Amino acid sequence: EGTQEIMVDDGKIYLVVGQQDLAETALRRGESPPVQAKRLMAMNADTGQVVWHKADADTIDLLPLTPALQGDRLYFESPDHVISLNTQTGSELWRAERPLQKNRWAWSTPTLVIHGDVVISADRAASEDGEEQPDRVAWTVSAAGGEAPPGEMVAFDAASGQELWRGPAREAYNAP
Repeated sequence: EGTQEIMVDDGKIYLVVGQQDLAETALRRGESPPVQAKRLMAMNADTGQVVWHKADADTIDLLPLTPALQGDRLYFESPDHVISLNTQTGSELWRAERPLQKNRWAWSTPTLVIHGDVVISADRAASEDGEEQPDRVAWTVSAAGGEAPPGEMVAFDAASGQELWRGPAREAYNAP
């Protein structure tokens, strides 16, 4: 078990924590094994006491680098939704449908940005040419390049989760 991501704000430490099967590392020829059973935690920065944790179907495949903080809200993406939590209690404030591609290159992660009162999610399309989606996110390690798959940028109201607009985007090594 280990910490994957850390955010600090207003006296709290927010963590994305997950497990890795280290025995699998030898089978993967030195590649890092996938992180399993992810969860979100908030801790008091002064005492280390856990304030709340969320470990469920929403967090198990929490997409890397998507947690973002603004004010009293923490936002993140699961493979199917953008979700807003209250930073004090961990309770869900809203969820908006945002299905994402579950067959992913290891270098490919969505972009989630909060700007003012808007949450913007950018990523590749949920499926490519009718491709069947696995139940869980499947990561493939590759340095292969090629044409960036089509994607989409979707804006949501930060307070309610209501979709505001959407537009085309392209995935690249840094962002869609």
